[in-house]
Amino acid sequence: MLAKATKIVVGVVALLLVASPAVSETHWNLQAVDEDGVATWSGTYPVTVTGVILNNHEDMLDSTPNYLPYTPENVWKIGAQWQIFIQSADVRDHGGTACWMGQNYGNTWRKNSAFSYSDAEWIAELNRLNYSTGDPATGHHFRKGDLVQVTANFAGFYGGKTNVNENHDNNPAFDFTITLLEAGYGMPAPDLITLAMVTDLDDKDPDTHEDIFDQTRLSGGEYFQGRYVRINGLEIVDSSGWGEEAWGNRICTVTDGEERIFKLRMPRGTKVDLGDIPTSEFDAIGVFNQESGSGSDGTFGYELYVTEVMVPEPATVTLLVLGGLATLRRRRTK
Repeated sequence: MLAKATKIVVGVVALLLVASPAVSETHWNLQAVDEDGVATWSGTYPVTVTGVILNNHEDMLDSTPNYLPYTPENVWKIGAQWQIFIQSADVRDHGGTACWMGQNYGNTWRKNSAFSYSDAEWIAELNRLNYSTGDPATGHHFRKGDLVQVTANFAGFYGGKTNVNENHDNNPAFDFTITLLEAGYGMPAPDLITLAMVTDLDDKDPDTHEDIFDQTRLSGGEYFQGRYVRINGLEIVDSSGWGEEAWGNRICTVTDGEERIFKLRMPRGTKVDLGDIPTSEFDAIGVFNQESGSGSDGTFGYELYVTEVMVPEPATVTLLVLGGLATLRRRRTK
């Protein structure tokens, strides 16, 4: 009874916040951190951020309805999940923000099934966030490259970044909404980066990390967090996560050939076919993300969520083609 009463009080407070006019915020301000990489944003709700969707939600997380009631055995079994990243379309606002939702909030620290969505309720939530009208029959299906505005009634710090989410509560007072501004607006040009810009040389100690952290976010991983980037000249170190389905299994590691090691988080293997595992240098394009866990240290855990892989043509092939063309020209001029 106490848990229910507490939830009602929280809901009333949140409803009062919803009644206030939404305040526009930059991604740059929303993602501000302290020297430990922990969020410092202290604005008011509701708050809006605007940007371009960088990924299709189904490629990143499995949103198939999977209600699991709370039991001690089901703690932290979130079931279905949904997530997109949006990046500012304003060059003066250098940043991006993740928006996340899960089905079984009751299996978190809540430990109460009343906070979770039933399968039918979850489908309604998916429709509300995936379609501009909340209805698959009449609404535009949000896709990467769409320009949208997100209105949040809660944003929490997790994994080293501030995420728009529902405070792990199915109370509608914590819902966030997505408004379509322009369908097919277009993907931003990816920031071209090197591993040397985001990680130091590997010291071979598994208990340390080499991520480059800068509290000012003018360099290192914080500068690119939540943005669309391209990393060239990579070589596979461990390809075990290629084509996998579960979030935790989808990790590959790469190097730049200079003893820097970095993580690639691959898309769901049943949704995105990236082709064969590269056996030579390749380029990876995707969303620069951070997953530092639930602790108070947000200075590490940078990774690339991959949406595309490109294998450049070997230089030898290019030389052979150019050489052949030159021979043909010489023959034609004789």
